[in-house]
Amino acid sequence: MKDKEVRTRSMLRATKVFFEKYDDLFSEINRGTARRNLDDTIAQLDKCADDQDAGSRNSKGQTALKKAARAALRDQHLEAIVAAAEIKQKQVEEMQSLLKMPDSHLDDQQYLAAAEGMREAAERQAVHLVDAGLPEDFAARLGSAIERMRLAIDHRNKNRGRRAGATAGLAQQTERGRRVVAILDSLVMQQFEENDIPNIRAEWESATRINEKPGPSRGWRAAEPPPVEQPTEPQTEPQTEPQTEPQTEPQTEPQTDRPTELRIHREPPETDTPKTA
Repeated sequence: MKDKEVRTRSMLRATKVFFEKYDDLFSEINRGTARRNLDDTIAQLDKCADDQDAGSRNSKGQTALKKAARAALRDQHLEAIVAAAEIKQKQVEEMQSLLKMPDSHLDDQQYLAAAEGMREAAERQAVHLVDAGLPEDFAARLGSAIERMRLAIDHRNKNRGRRAGATAGLAQQTERGRRVVAILDSLVMQQFEENDIPNIRAEWESATRINEKPGPSRGWRAAEPPPVEQPTEPQTEPQTEPQTEPQTEPQTEPQTDRPTELRIHREPPETDTPKTA
């Protein structure tokens, strides 16, 4: 069942419970056609739901049986006929038609047709094939294997049809149920106009409400989460190295190779003084 059908089915059941609970207040509506249509719609929905589930389960089971029947037909019957034909192919030219297995890529109906064709050809060469080692009733066994596969396909298709019909019925009864409740709602509202009971009105509105599908509504967008603030490190002023004036070496005068001056003390020369008599 689709989600819409499940929710409508639940609403219809809640509506039925409401009328059963307040039969004394809505006895006239309970005896009316709309109320009977409500019960019939619920019964039809239940039947369609059961048929859909059973058809789906049985279809899967018959598909497994069909696969097993096809494998048995191939491995236990057709391959044995081909092997016997290979033994007799040099003696009997007609065995050429039995030397090839049906293509494994054929669909089920085509495979059945190919197997039936091999059975007919093998029956015409039954004497030679039995002489090659096949049992005398090999053709009958082959026919039974073909029939088992055919029945499995038929049962699977039958259950697929049952499921498809139930699916269509669910959609139809779901729409019918909504219309029936709309009619009942108009009748109940008319009665509330004459004798309004707030708590019962609220219960009616709750019973006939189709709960929304869980999860976000169409077109809804989740709010973007707020940006996560990254922790910021305290800003510190960049440390600057103290600027130091470049040290300059004291400039020294270049030394030159000068001879050292010798200072000699010289006495003044003596002078002659005249002698007096």
